[in-house]
Amino acid sequence: MCGICGIIKLNEESVSQQMLNKMTDSLIHRGPDSRGTWINDSGSVGLGHRRLAVLDLDKRSSQPFHYRHLSIVFNGEIYNYLELKEELTGLGHKFITTSDTEVLIASYVQWGAKCLNRLDGMFAFVIYNGLNKNVFGARDRFGEKPFFYSVNEREFVFGSEIKTIGVNKKKLEINNEAVYRYLIYDLVENPYDLSESFFMDVKKLPPAHFIRIDGEGNIEITNYWKIDTKKRFEGNLDEACTEFGSLFKKSVQRRLRSDVKVGTSLSGGLDSSSILGETTSLGAKEINTFTARFKDETLDEGIFIDELARKYPFNRHEVWPEQQELINELKLLFYHQEEPFGSSSIFAQWLVMKKARDESVIVLLDGQGGDEILAGYEKYVTVAMGESARKNPLGIPEQFYHSKKIPGVKIGIGEVLSAYFPAVYDKLRHGSLAGTQKNKLESNLGDHIKACSTSVENPFHSFDNLNDALYFDTFNYGLGKLLRFSDRNAMAHSREVRLPFLSHELVEFAFSLPANMKIHPPWTKYILRNAMSEILPEQIAWRRDKKGFAPPAANWMKSEEMKQLVDQSEKLLIAKNVLKEKGKTDRWQSIMLAELYKFAASFN
Repeated sequence: MCGICGIIKLNEESVSQQMLNKMTDSLIHRGPDSRGTWINDSGSVGLGHRRLAVLDLDKRSSQPFHYRHLSIVFNGEIYNYLELKEELTGLGHKFITTSDTEVLIASYVQWGAKCLNRLDGMFAFVIYNGLNKNVFGARDRFGEKPFFYSVNEREFVFGSEIKTIGVNKKKLEINNEAVYRYLIYDLVENPYDLSESFFMDVKKLPPAHFIRIDGEGNIEITNYWKIDTKKRFEGNLDEACTEFGSLFKKSVQRRLRSDVKVGTSLSGGLDSSSILGETTSLGAKEINTFTARFKDETLDEGIFIDELARKYPFNRHEVWPEQQELINELKLLFYHQEEPFGSSSIFAQWLVMKKARDESVIVLLDGQGGDEILAGYEKYVTVAMGESARKNPLGIPEQFYHSKKIPGVKIGIGEVLSAYFPAVYDKLRHGSLAGTQKNKLESNLGDHIKACSTSVENPFHSFDNLNDALYFDTFNYGLGKLLRFSDRNAMAHSREVRLPFLSHELVEFAFSLPANMKIHPPWTKYILRNAMSEILPEQIAWRRDKKGFAPPAANWMKSEEMKQLVDQSEKLLIAKNVLKEKGKTDRWQSIMLAELYKFAASFN
């Protein structure tokens, strides 16, 4: 795991070594082990890299890495690099390192852009071709690794984080459209434009896309992978569990490949417990686990960790998030997140990564993605039952009330709306937006509603409603924001997070399954529960109460310290003409937007 950046000049100017150094150094937290920069002979291309050494710790694998006429900066991991290396060796390639970086660049030499379909990994990289002066960059299928860029008539600038772009541009201008969307819909990512950020002229390369810049400065962005929506699994549940178990084991096994210590995040939930169980079954000894605990017993999952400890030997590390810690570290937390996040819940994850750093565990396996591909949220029960999700890409089921007839399922209109448009009603009822925002809402509300029904792809409409909803959450909104939170939290503490549920083979298989193998009322994640039933304690495999990282945010927001922070934030937003008065909008949103404006101002 690393940090990458670069400058591609589109005119006759030359790259400034000083600027390249500043951009590279802004990513030191992503790669504290070494620093490298390189500018080509003509001065038209500059590449920067900060390294967190995980595979082949020798300096021979430092970057920028040069292979024949190609130069690369790469952030991420190629988990199947050993299999690819064996194949490439048979095709005549010679290797001087044991790193996945060299395998990646050799794969590009051998197969060009088609190499991307062979990769099992998380990645963002840029390759410069010294012969034809072309630049090629790519991002992994799900967006586990970030890739930001900014382009004008003078240059194309890219980096692992927004701050790298801010250092280059010497300013960051707030994207008002993103602010409106956040205030109105509580969206921290734009599901209708995956390239958008909260800053003008700062774009994201969407997941599963590559970018080409030719010697004339022409830029082309292309999608290279999509789920095969016609693929159907035709077997029974037992056969599905066998296939799922095999794919999951392979994914975990590959993600254990490392030359440094590997641990796991552990909540006591189904996903993280499955990873721990599989890791142990593969022979891992005394693995280090990291858990967020809470004094509130309704939030704490300690009893489930205790249950796992009776079955598996592991070294337990725990953090206990407190409100004052959040207040003390909020500015630093936002500095690394760079854009608003939905609640204080990610602070628990922040502390988990901090604890992993303190214990010198560099790599952590994590369960992100399991809920989105296997239907882990209770809202999916209603989606699986209703036909309305087929008509509404967001999957809001008109038949939500049917769920009340299912024992153990408690879903009402509040739960459904909170899953999709949690802030709309409150904003309209209280009239809390300033004049410019209110006018913008009124003039564009119809467009937003229309976008909900036309802009989001519904590739499974001929298969089942559930896969439509899962597709939206996996590829348009839900998962994307969680991956951003996770990457920034981990890299802020120089940790690497690996996600076994996001093996593309496993995801493709999950989307081929019929709804009744994922939702079997009252059970969510039905196939995972069955597939893991012999590995996990029954109390874990068949538990119903999903919690996740959930600090007592509601109580925290009522404290005097948080009220003071909210008051300061609202004053700033009123001065910026974002709000028209205090006390009428969501308090957490006020804090986030105030931090956004302060972050932007730090570059101006």
